[in-house]
Amino acid sequence: MITELLNILIIIVGAVSLGIAIYFLRDIKKKEEGTPKMKEIASAIREGAQAFIKREYKTIYIFSAIIAAVLYFALDFTQHGGIPYTLISFWVGLGLSTLTGYIGVHVATLANVRTANAARKNVNDALGIGFRGGIVMGLFVIGTGLLGIVSLFWIFGGIYNITVHYALFEDPQYRPLLFYLLYNAEAQVFFAINPGFMFITYNTPLQFVGFGFGASIVCMFSRIGGGIYTKAADMGADLVGKVEAGIPEDDPRNPGVIADNVGDIVGDCIGMGSDLYESFAITLVVCLTTASIVPEIGEAGIYLSLLIATSGIIASLVGIVVTKGKEGEDPFKILNKGIIAAGIVLAILLFILSYILLGGLEGPKGRLNIVPFWLGVALSGLIGLGATIIITLNTQIFTSAEYKLTQKIAEAAETGPATTILKGYATGLKSTAIPIITVCCAIVVSHLLADIFGIAITAMALLSMVGMIQGIDTFGPIADNSGGIVEMAELGDDVRERTDLLDSVGNSTAAVAKGFAIVSSGLVVLATIKLFLEEAHLSIINEAKPLEISGLLLGVMIPFIISSFLLESVSTTAFDMIKEIRHQFQTIPGIMEGTGKPEYARCVDISTKGALKGMVIPVLLAVVSVLIVGPILGTEALGSFLIGDLAGGLIIAIFMSNAGGAWDNAKKWIRAGNLGGKKAPAYKAAVIGDTVGDPFKDTAGPSMNSLIKVMNMLALLFAPVFAVLFI
Repeated sequence: MITELLNILIIIVGAVSLGIAIYFLRDIKKKEEGTPKMKEIASAIREGAQAFIKREYKTIYIFSAIIAAVLYFALDFTQHGGIPYTLISFWVGLGLSTLTGYIGVHVATLANVRTANAARKNVNDALGIGFRGGIVMGLFVIGTGLLGIVSLFWIFGGIYNITVHYALFEDPQYRPLLFYLLYNAEAQVFFAINPGFMFITYNTPLQFVGFGFGASIVCMFSRIGGGIYTKAADMGADLVGKVEAGIPEDDPRNPGVIADNVGDIVGDCIGMGSDLYESFAITLVVCLTTASIVPEIGEAGIYLSLLIATSGIIASLVGIVVTKGKEGEDPFKILNKGIIAAGIVLAILLFILSYILLGGLEGPKGRLNIVPFWLGVALSGLIGLGATIIITLNTQIFTSAEYKLTQKIAEAAETGPATTILKGYATGLKSTAIPIITVCCAIVVSHLLADIFGIAITAMALLSMVGMIQGIDTFGPIADNSGGIVEMAELGDDVRERTDLLDSVGNSTAAVAKGFAIVSSGLVVLATIKLFLEEAHLSIINEAKPLEISGLLLGVMIPFIISSFLLESVSTTAFDMIKEIRHQFQTIPGIMEGTGKPEYARCVDISTKGALKGMVIPVLLAVVSVLIVGPILGTEALGSFLIGDLAGGLIIAIFMSNAGGAWDNAKKWIRAGNLGGKKAPAYKAAVIGDTVGDPFKDTAGPSMNSLIKVMNMLALLFAPVFAVLFI
């Protein structure tokens, strides 16, 4: 009876989340769009973004159809008696992730022009519309993620069941038969050999890993495709427009300006949205699977995981209510009030739920009994929130123009682009230390407090904030777009100053979201690796063996190789973009005088084609590498491979994101009037540094988060298959 009531509560809260998101979406549509010129510009951005996402999603679905066939015949047909557990969950995860992405494009391209129009009156109204636009996507991310997984549990008929079997399979020669019996029996997807010839099988949510893998595929395509699109357009528009032609940012005379604004939507909005959706889905699946394979936790841990996610929705709704301010109040402080309120509510609910559900449990044997198990779990959740704060502060110190490190990069620009790039590169490398140490501390302490479940809950509590975090992150590209619309519609300097203020706030919230994404990726992937070892029946990986060392080195290599493909794709597409913009400046009469209209669609098409072409090979490499290393080198080597991939990918993500952000803000600091301002040679050098940093912070760096997650999800799915091969 109690479990039925909990199920109903979870579904109601998830549905309320979607209902409020739809209400906000309708409210935004009622707002005025502004002048005919503003409507025309907004329409061009909307058409470009929707055209790209349709072509991108077509590619995703074609690729996924092939992946789905492999999943069915390799997993469902051989292990689940032909029942398509993995196949269904894969398509549900993929479908809901693409739906959320489409909603994000739709609301962002509605809110951008309305935010710009509201900025003609005051900052507070513009902030309200932009924030509500972001919150629509945030609530869709957490609402569809939670309801999707809960619905799969309902469809598959239960989430937890233990059956104890006694068998005389002590002799290793019988183990292949044991594997066959277990992996072909209905709903038996895990076993453990115990002393006394007893083995236990669990009806675990392992088949629901397909949901996370489906979301991972969408995330990787969106991160890579959107990143290539936005940075190729940005580089072309900046290098030719600002540096060569000497015209302002978002100037309507620039042929690449519409593509640049479309890139804000498909790169910053959809890319981060798919990233956080993937992280939330994977984390919830990992928590459920972890609880189900640890007998000391069981059903209580499963419902705790679901209710923490549900609490995240409640906390986000409280944060939305609190996010209000008076005209003239700092917009960043207004948004911070909502985040802080949501965090406090979530922390309180975390302690209450942990005590109610886990108060009478001893917990796993591997943990230190320094505190009660329920308290260890609750403290693990707080550790995740604390780690995010530390890494966010680190990001601000290394990238904000308010601090000396970024100002020194700007000063280096006085001697040219080379010193600017070297200084920013060195700053990015230094910025990796504190985040890596923080993640290591979070992993060790949460494991001591609550074993593997503690690590999973650390990530789950963190990702339950995704509604608010996604909301403030999506606000960024909406604000950026609104500034572009104001500039192109020539609404005046006073309006542009208001949107520039919102844009600067958006840059700060983007830094928060990036820190959030990095921490969550590291924690959830580590928990996933631990689960992989469980499912592959490995107690330890011996890194002294040649195969394991080889797997480790190959894993570290993969992020570097994929980064090279991404940077090369941005470079190639940007080259085509630069040629096209130069061509239009040279051949269209009156373009610089404002009497000739640029052919914006040609630049949009170049970015679209380049992005679609550049995103296929990196995704293939990520998927194929796991399917090669596992069968050839074995499960232990694959475990080492995943550890290496995590280490290399996490460090590259931090380094590239922070180096790119530092270059960007160094440029903006000079543009604000320091070191001679826009007309000084240092500004041009800083623009070049920022241009180099663009694909670092918005393409290669963020793509590492999705890379390490998609590879781990695939390895976890195939762990039982690989284990059978290496008995």
